[in-house]
Amino acid sequence: MKSLAGVEHTSWRCWRIFPGTTLGTESEDMTTSHKTPRVDSVTAALSVVAPDSLRSRLIGGSGFAVRQDENPGAWQFTDVTDVGPDQWVLRYRSADEALEASCTVNVIADHHAAVYQTRITNLSTKVSRPFQELSPIALKVADIDEAAEVMSATGGAMSNGYPARETFFIRRHAVAHGRRIWFPAVETFDVWANIGIRYGRSSNFDLPIIMVKAGIDTGSPGFFIGMEWSATWCMHVAVEPDGSCLELSGGIEIQDLTLDSGEAIELPAVHIGFFENGFEAGSNACRRYIHQRVIPYYQDSPMLPRVAYTIWPGIDAPYTDADVLPQIDCAAELGVETFIIDAAWYPGDFPKGVGNWEADREKFPDGLEPISQHIRDKGMGFGLYFDPEYAVPGTLMAREHPEFFYYSPDVPQTPVTGGMNFVDMVGGKTPVERYLYNFSMPAACDYLIEFLGDFIERYQLSYIRWDCNTRDIWATNSGRVLTWRLVDPTGKVQFTYLDGLYRVWETITSKYPNLILENCCGGGRRIDFGTLARTRACWCSDQMNDPHLYQMTQLGGNTFLPGNYLGSSIGPIKGGAARGNLDAGFTDLSFISRLAGGLFFHGRLAEWPPETTERAKHWVTVYKNIRHLLVREYYRLLPQPQSVEDWDACQFCDGAECGIVFVFRWAGNRDRQALPLRAIDAAATYLFANLSDGRETTVAGKQLVGNGFEVDLGRSSAKLFSYRRVSTS
Repeated sequence: MKSLAGVEHTSWRCWRIFPGTTLGTESEDMTTSHKTPRVDSVTAALSVVAPDSLRSRLIGGSGFAVRQDENPGAWQFTDVTDVGPDQWVLRYRSADEALEASCTVNVIADHHAAVYQTRITNLSTKVSRPFQELSPIALKVADIDEAAEVMSATGGAMSNGYPARETFFIRRHAVAHGRRIWFPAVETFDVWANIGIRYGRSSNFDLPIIMVKAGIDTGSPGFFIGMEWSATWCMHVAVEPDGSCLELSGGIEIQDLTLDSGEAIELPAVHIGFFENGFEAGSNACRRYIHQRVIPYYQDSPMLPRVAYTIWPGIDAPYTDADVLPQIDCAAELGVETFIIDAAWYPGDFPKGVGNWEADREKFPDGLEPISQHIRDKGMGFGLYFDPEYAVPGTLMAREHPEFFYYSPDVPQTPVTGGMNFVDMVGGKTPVERYLYNFSMPAACDYLIEFLGDFIERYQLSYIRWDCNTRDIWATNSGRVLTWRLVDPTGKVQFTYLDGLYRVWETITSKYPNLILENCCGGGRRIDFGTLARTRACWCSDQMNDPHLYQMTQLGGNTFLPGNYLGSSIGPIKGGAARGNLDAGFTDLSFISRLAGGLFFHGRLAEWPPETTERAKHWVTVYKNIRHLLVREYYRLLPQPQSVEDWDACQFCDGAECGIVFVFRWAGNRDRQALPLRAIDAAATYLFANLSDGRETTVAGKQLVGNGFEVDLGRSSAKLFSYRRVSTS
């Protein structure tokens, strides 16, 4: 078996601090006294940024948990080193003195947040006893009166019905005394037996970020939390029978993992942020923190959502330059900023051609250079699709670099590559053999950085769509998918794989600051703090052509994520037909349902009727005027829809000064709805504009926070309003 070691660990590559940033960090509803305590535990460090109402309830502890036998190991604090303002390294020893744990903690005071990461080192002269548990998260909160409450969301899987329960559907769980709840949600206590069916991509089932409220009162304080871990994970929340303590743990799957003498392993970094006044405040704290402190800056500023065009899914492969060129001109006319050629620009199409990373000369006789030049001449950036985490046997990458793919002696090898040979279903198509790229190998990572850099420079790429169709990452071996378990049953390979993958992403985004690296992964199936910290945008779902599902996807996703990380697309279905396409006709609903995140167009724009093109241009102009608000304060104004009869609505705002309101209706008999708005000055008067037709009206702030903003809607329609404060009495 090829070595899984050799990836150098660089502490604190995994989070971003941007000195001097104050945009949107105000938190007037948080009461904290920033006094540095004696730091002798992770909990003591967290108390620096915890609200006063939670600080005394944080129970001291190391913040992590390790188990080698039946019982969790006991750790003795040894010393602490101040390494900078609000940053410490805490050290612990195991009871038998065989292990050292060093935990680096950094608090971000203006966001009431912290990041901590633990490194476990085998100090003994022997191989360590096997580990059965490595939990980067282990925290306790005291005095839970009646119950705690947890808010979570499903991940990026496609939804086949309404409401969209599989895609960013928000769930709230009361955890009463003596109860516990697991994430991802499973039916049995043997949690790992069920996670495997989710193929190991971090948000394929549940979004791996949760919020915990230390009480059931609406205004109870709490925290959001998640790990930088882009594979299989698990968290659980439990409350003691007497309510004396809430316990939260989060871990990753391993099996009898050992460390050689002197060997160390870094657990995933943990992000935690505190809030007061309930989940609504927690949602905005989480979004603000991710946008301003986690997602890499773009051209020295926090990332804003873009207007982009993508070939897929509106144009079937194989396509040629004759299909692409007319769309470039039309996209530029609409106001598109980035033009992306999606999968199948290479020989063999998708998925059988993945690994043939060269332009298909039958489709593009002159290569991609003229396409790139034409896109840039039209004032747009050029984007290209890659799926670098696997290759199909016989493709260019598999032939030229077989040494860069995982090898397992238990799996039959093909004479062509010697790589891991397995069969999987990709996109519901026929079975396709694939080889896993070995990101555990530094040389493989170095090669890929140079290889992608050549593409970026040759075509002056400003955008890369990074897909991940390796659904087998640490999944169970179901009999049709061969997985990491066959490479390394202990699970250590996960650490080196993700370390290498993260290094590739970090190097590319650092070397090419004008490049937007998009996290695609089959549409929103790998969203976590690890991907958030290294990519600037996200294709949040492969669900297409249903405005009602996309409305729910974006409104649900904004509960945890800023709008720039929720890209979705509008266009006709493949071939330009309208077979079962709820976007057929392109009503304002089609456009408005995609405006609460990154805005994409797809398909044959050149075949759109003139009136559709003009309407699209109108909404692109509107979008560019409002998109800065998509990363500001966010409020869901109505309960999450449970049926087609329920309306949906949300509000984005910049304090009490200005904002936008989205309103959606599918069916039902209600034609009018009153929406009490948030963050409104009751003493002021506001000017509202219907952004569909520009009609304006003034409304007293007292009415907006009392009876609410009244909206009329027909069936299967939507409205979008802007508002601003115009006077104060």
